[in-house]
Formats: sequence, structure tokens, C-alpha cells
Amino acid sequence: MEFENKEWDELIDSIGRWIIEDETRPSILNPMRMEQLCFSKAALQKLVNGSNMKVSAAIYEPFNSMGSICVEGENLEFGDCKWLGRVIEFASNVEIFQTSAGKVRMVLTFHGLTTPIETK
Repeated sequence: MEFENKEWDELIDSIGRWIIEDETRPSILNPMRMEQLCFSKAALQKLVNGSNMKVSAAIYEPFNSMGSICVEGENLEFGDCKWLGRVIEFASNVEIFQTSAGKVRMVLTFHGLTTPIETK
């Protein structure tokens, strides 16, 4: 099935409206997901301690209900696979790729940091 430009525009507009509607709904913090993100960041910082890898985190980006942790370095080497496995279990998505600067980056995304308050 091929789409015409007008159909693509309508699809993109409808997705944009859905995102705006979803982002403006009242929501509350999901403490369990936030704890999982914070634990994961602390565990990764401990795993990379003393190496050339850097760990950073962002919450409520790109959407209010999301957060992410980024690990970047020349090489990604983790000594304790058990703790790395636990961190990956908590993440909603994991991507590993090479940056244009020649480094390796792992991004762990956490969905569900907030829970919408349902109104009837």
C-alpha cells in the first residue's frame, strides 16, 4: 500500500495530536519505575568506575513519561554481567551503537515514569 503525500501528512498530524493530548493529561509519578531508573544508573556507575566510560541520565525527556541512561566510552566493558543483566531487565529498550566520534554508546530507555490519572 502506497501513501500519497496528503495521507502521510494526515498520519503525521494525527500522531502529533495524539502525543500532545497524551502529554497534557494529568499524571502522577510511578515510584517503582523511578526507583528502577535510579538503581540502574547507580549500578552502571559502579560497573564503570575506574574506566573511560561515562554514565549520564535524563528524565522526562523526550516525553514526560520517559527517562534514559546513557553509557559512552571508547569500549563498553562490564565486569559483572549479573548486574548489567539486571539493569537491562529494568529498561524498556536498549540500543548500542557507534557515534560519529568513534565512541560506543549504550542508551537504556525507561518508559512509564509517570502514570496518567484516568478521568471519567
